[in-house]
This record gives sequence, C-alpha cells and structure tokens, in this order.
Amino acid sequence: MTDSADSRGHVLVVDDDDSAARVVERVLEAAGYTVDVVLSGENALHQLRTRSYDIVISDVMMPGMDGFELLRRMRSDSRLALLPVVLLTALHDEDRRAEGFQLGADAYLMKPVRFDKLVRTVERARLSARRMTSVPPSEAVLTGRLDSIGPVVVLTLVGALKKTGSLSLQRGRSRGRITFRDGRPVSAALGSGLQGREAIFQLLSWADGEFRFGEAKVDETDTIAMDVGELVAELRRRKGGA
Repeated sequence: MTDSADSRGHVLVVDDDDSAARVVERVLEAAGYTVDVVLSGENALHQLRTRSYDIVISDVMMPGMDGFELLRRMRSDSRLALLPVVLLTALHDEDRRAEGFQLGADAYLMKPVRFDKLVRTVERARLSARRMTSVPPSEAVLTGRLDSIGPVVVLTLVGALKKTGSLSLQRGRSRGRITFRDGRPVSAALGSGLQGREAIFQLLSWADGEFRFGEAKVDETDTIAMDVGELVAELRRRKGGA
C-alpha cells in the first residue's frame, strides 16, 4: 500500500487470488491511487466498516462471500450504500452482468482487463459518485448513463439524499419515470402500460440507457408504499438472491 497526500483516492481491492489482486494494486498505485488488498468478501466488509475508501474493486467468483453478496451487503448498509463498486469477472455471461448492475454495481469489467481501461473505469466511477453526492440544491439535475452507474445505485442515491422530484430513464425507445418525495418513491410508470412497483422492478433490471433526475414539487398520491431499501430487497427476493 502506498499512502500519500497526493493520492487520487483510496481503493480497496478484493480478490481471493493474491497474485491477481497484486497486479491490480500495482496498476492503480502507478496511476496515483492508494490501495489496500483483502483476499475475501468477509475481510472486505470488515475493512469497509473500519476504514474509509473512495471505491471498491471486487472479483465476483470468490469462496464464501462472493462479489455479488459483498455488493448486496454494502447496498443494504447506509454507511456503504453509495460507495462506488467495480466488479471484475472471468465469466462472459450477460445475465450475470445484468445481475451485477441490478445489485448496484457502478461498472463491470471482464477479465483479463486492459490496464488503461481499468484505470479509466475507476476514475470515471469515482468522479461520477463524487459529483452526484455533492450536487448543491441550486443544481437541480442529476444525469448519467446506466452502464456507468446502475439503476439501483441511482435509486439509492436519490433516496439517501432525500430528494423530491422526477427520475426519468430511457433505453432506446423505452421510457420510464419514478417520482420521489423526500427520497421515497411515490409513483412509477414504464411506457404507456406498466405502473407502480412493477414498473420500478422492470426499470431496475436495465443494464444500460440514460437517466435524468430533476427536483420538482410532487403532489401525487403514494402508490408504491415501499421505501428504496424495501424495493431493493424485494428485487433481490424475486431474483432468488434473498
């Protein structure tokens, strides 16, 4: 680990393969980051609750607590819910990639990953999270791409910041909308037919597309009757992850 006042950020690398983790460590330290390495999801969770980090890079396939379960635990912990997470895997499986985004991953990279792409992805996820968590009230709009920051992360962010307004999502010709009051989802629609919770669950399955949140007064009746944490937990249950 390199500890420097000039560090670009503090990164936690999680991988049961020590040699692979050390390669990532060296690449990121060369790019100016301070890096810690742990070899299991359990140790990562302990480390995250005792030290401060700017981003987590985790392998998916690990014995015991894998990368997906680590991500689930982080997104259900208010102290870690908004911490950016980049997942690494050797499995070229689009369903698993979609699952990672549904759980709240900020980015998903396939092994072997090019070093320059790794550094760019880490920097993009870190800066995106920093911009979104430091938006002043006068800047009433949050925008981004769902392939850079998953819909679960966006939903969690709006909830954590207790925003009131409308979140618009678009993927190709499909358009959806979720309204919030004080960070709590109030109503949702996808296209001209799907409404309420079912619309939200469909929108949370999107692995790409664009989003835009604008603050505005919301007078609609609450038809969701679940907060963000309950919605994410129900999504996991439907996916068989609970």
